[in-house]
Amino acid sequence: MPRRYLASFVAALLLAPWLAVGSASPARAFCLEITVAISVHCGGQGHNTITDRALHFLSPGVRSHIKNANRAQDIDAGGRPELHFTNCLFTRSTNYIRSQYDQVVGAISPPTSIALTDGLAAAGRWGQLLHPVQDFYPHSPWVDPRPVGLGFGTTYPQRLLDSGLGNWRLLGAYEKLIPADPVNSDIVTVQGNPWGVIELPRGPSGNPKSAVPNVWPFYADRQRGLMTSSAAPFTNGDGQCPPAGRGSFGSDVLGTTCIDKESVCIRHGGRECHSLILRTPIFDNCLQHDVDTRFGWKPAFDSAVAQTEHEWCRLLHMTRDRRAYNAVSIPMALWVAPNTTPHPAGTPCAPEHKRDIDLSLTIEVESARGSPNSPIFDPTNLVFVAYTGDFRQSVRTHVVTGRKTTRSLDVCINRDDTLVATLWGWLDQGYSSLLGGGDNSYDPWEPVLGGMTKSFAGPNLSIEEEWRNADLRLKLKIEPDLSNDCPNQ
Repeated sequence: MPRRYLASFVAALLLAPWLAVGSASPARAFCLEITVAISVHCGGQGHNTITDRALHFLSPGVRSHIKNANRAQDIDAGGRPELHFTNCLFTRSTNYIRSQYDQVVGAISPPTSIALTDGLAAAGRWGQLLHPVQDFYPHSPWVDPRPVGLGFGTTYPQRLLDSGLGNWRLLGAYEKLIPADPVNSDIVTVQGNPWGVIELPRGPSGNPKSAVPNVWPFYADRQRGLMTSSAAPFTNGDGQCPPAGRGSFGSDVLGTTCIDKESVCIRHGGRECHSLILRTPIFDNCLQHDVDTRFGWKPAFDSAVAQTEHEWCRLLHMTRDRRAYNAVSIPMALWVAPNTTPHPAGTPCAPEHKRDIDLSLTIEVESARGSPNSPIFDPTNLVFVAYTGDFRQSVRTHVVTGRKTTRSLDVCINRDDTLVATLWGWLDQGYSSLLGGGDNSYDPWEPVLGGMTKSFAGPNLSIEEEWRNADLRLKLKIEPDLSNDCPNQ
């Protein structure tokens, strides 16, 4: 049956093993940015740049650790296509992201005294899960203009594959992605052989003219399918783009399972993608937007940046909901670099004009761990942060001292906001710059002083308290500023 098939009748045939005498190109994630003294490959196009642009407000050491863990997925995970969001493995890819998030949030644990937090493990696992999160966009037709793709690459804020604030949604086979959207409620995940009919729209020559297959389930009307590109390895059922479960049975010259007149899957690369004869948008595209010479790279890159910015906001909300404010204060206070604002535009954590109450905060902080002039102790860094419980407003001050220090800050909140105040410290290691970190900003391998966090519910905030633990002391005074200099709009 050319160009379409009934999986319910031929599933057994399609799932039979095939002799692989050729294979698709292994998936690469945007591109592998490696820096020794200078960038030696695809500088400014890959995962490092995406992470730097999206998470520029994180300290150099935290960001370096996240990028190293992200990049290692390309080197260490070549046999796991779900880590590159290829081969239509929606369930396995989203399950991996979900399980990683469980471990990330579980690792963010406040220490009770001077110690290494589990920030090194948390930042590393978060970097690992960001790899498939970013890879989805160059390996799918999500951003491609219609009719080649779904056309989600030109909107702002960008439409994301997952825009929730809890853990990622576990996607199943032929599941509706956006059921509440009246325009796009017909988009389903393509994973495995459907109980129905599926085919790519094709031109008179039989070549595909769209990377969005038509799906006719036995139980529903026509739907649009979302696939990801097919890449080696295909063995053991890794290839779930129809015809699913088959390896590549021909060479690039004799034919393959993808981009031919019988298949729905589209290969990630391969000689067909560079053919001078088959010059169509599909063959130019090949669901491979990895570098800036590829069709669709810019919208894929921008969408990956937007999704990564959203993941920061998700991390804060998940940590708050599962571990409370004393845990979420670790990324909010320690991970964020001095003099930056951790509120990415276009996300649910974007800055909001708070206008009801102008608060004046006076803090007196002190560390019991010595001073920068002491030869026994590393310099002590203290950071005080006040932020709203919705993560849309924050103020911070950073002190490099072991002596008593007084600072004043102002913050505007709404009457129904929760205000969170937190103080943390760490011992600055002089060798941090050799590991990608920076002096006077927290690096995830540095010893952390036990932190203190308290939350206050508005609107009546007139507070004077003193907090102590084995490492730190904080005297905090909060009082409304009657001049109310909050913005009017």
